[in-house]
Amino acid sequence: MPKKNKKDIIIGNNNKTTLIFCHGLGDSPTSWIYFSNFIKKYIKDIKVILLCAENNPVTVNNGFIMPCWFDMLEIPISTKTKNSEKYIQDSLNKIDEIINKEIQNNVSLNNIFLGGFSQGAALSFIYLQYKKQYLGGILMLSGWMLNYETLQVLKKINNKIPIFIGHGTSDDVVLYENAFYLNKLLNENRFPNITFKSYDKMKHNISNKEIYDIIDWMNNLIK
Repeated sequence: MPKKNKKDIIIGNNNKTTLIFCHGLGDSPTSWIYFSNFIKKYIKDIKVILLCAENNPVTVNNGFIMPCWFDMLEIPISTKTKNSEKYIQDSLNKIDEIINKEIQNNVSLNNIFLGGFSQGAALSFIYLQYKKQYLGGILMLSGWMLNYETLQVLKKINNKIPIFIGHGTSDDVVLYENAFYLNKLLNENRFPNITFKSYDKMKHNISNKEIYDIIDWMNNLIK
């Protein structure tokens, strides 16, 4: 059975690899237990930590309080959407705390992966800009880039970090153009370790095909 730690959910214990995963706006870690068990079945000695966002007012939902990593000003998300970083520092600090605990548990930074879905994916990507950690890889599922500055910071620090971008072509919440645009920018800025996967007719969700692609990607990177 998954082990609960406060609101977070931890699946697995004795591990040499850790995946830290952040859910989307208004969601919870429980929605990702199936995903985590799927990952654990095919990746040896992995722990999956499903983080839970704090409850905060969300502008796009008329100030309604819900789990969120940062405030949202509009939906759907396009490449021209205005972004907010309100609440984001607390979210980044939470990720930092979890990563430090894994390092204390003798997990190498090279075997710590950070990812998320939708808003959680956007958070995972911007974490690199703020914290400058040399992680094993970043997993972006149906996400987007909060600001262009992240690329410029990463380019100077660690442009070789592996990044997995997965997105459904029929996503009507975070538009597919976001994934296409991010992949284009990463390639133009000479990031060499980008895996870009499109899923035909998939909306704002995840599929078994995408999970298998993630498993293959991680197994090729784990040292």
